[in-house]
Amino acid sequence: MQQQWTSLTVVEHPLVQHKLSLMRDRNTSTAEFRRLLREISLLLAYEATRDLPLAMTEIETPLESGSFPLLAGKKLCLVSILRAGGGILDGMLDLLPVARVGHIGIYRDPQTFQAVESYLKLPEVSATPATASSAPSSRAGGPAHLKHCTKTVNLRARSAIAVVDKASSLVAV
Repeated sequence: MQQQWTSLTVVEHPLVQHKLSLMRDRNTSTAEFRRLLREISLLLAYEATRDLPLAMTEIETPLESGSFPLLAGKKLCLVSILRAGGGILDGMLDLLPVARVGHIGIYRDPQTFQAVESYLKLPEVSATPATASSAPSSRAGGPAHLKHCTKTVNLRARSAIAVVDKASSLVAV
């Protein structure tokens, strides 16, 4: 999978795998499922923002002035793949509350099994935005779904991120 997309990060972290397994349990309540999804979203956001550039900035603390690292000027844009991406988007927005939000609607054509774009709403962004896409997709299109979404945002994304659950072929972007 990483060979097809040079900016794709595959997350196989044990905590993510553990939480995905708990989500799969038939005894997991709806509230618990949502909580686990939000926790996975935070871990995905952490991975997606790992390489964001920092700039040293003068800050006045209660004791003295100092130069401290803050995120460098780029606006962050989160693109949710409708409808399932909403749960992941909510968790990412907990960590990145000032991020701009876009939405892509995709469905799989039942005859051709190709991803078909049904909706696209992206915010105005600078020439080099930092973008992370979010949506679980397994039966909805899998890797072809991800490829179409990456193409849809015209490869303006700084990075894409995926969680691969080996047991059920779940891909969350």
